[in-house]
Amino acid sequence: MAETTILDILDTAVKIGLGATIGGFTSYFLASKNHKLANEKDEKLDKRELIKSIAVNFEKSNFGTNSFAIKLREYFNSQADKVLENLLPTLSNHLLDAESHIESARANANLLGLNKLKDFLIEYSELLEKMLDEIETLSKTEEVFNKIHAHIVNGREIQGKIYFEITDSYSRLNT
Repeated sequence: MAETTILDILDTAVKIGLGATIGGFTSYFLASKNHKLANEKDEKLDKRELIKSIAVNFEKSNFGTNSFAIKLREYFNSQADKVLENLLPTLSNHLLDAESHIESARANANLLGLNKLKDFLIEYSELLEKMLDEIETLSKTEEVFNKIHAHIVNGREIQGKIYFEITDSYSRLNT
């Protein structure tokens, strides 16, 4: 009878130990999987926020370039050369502000590994630099106005590509 009791006790102990081991491994794997999923979710949210930041900075840049274009038109429509002296710092500031927002957007695109978007932002930044160079030698000639206007038109084409890349990158995160 003593043997049966010892065997019963060993049998019960093995069953409890085996059950605890199975339960422990199951808990570990479930916790590990949940942790991985939570990290993926956080990573996706971070990427979404960075893409939103790119979009906001790009829009702020557009505001700066649009303000530049409006002020430039005012200059070319005015008759007084005195306007240029007052307007030149404003024109430069609008473009410099626009360029700083593009740089922020580019940094975020770089963090996300969005190379195509980053390249378009670099191209747009270079265009803004060309416009800055043009206004430094600004004279009231049709040729200068046409050069700057061509840069603005080229900028609109690049903007379309940038908008597409932002939208595409954001939608890929949602799939």
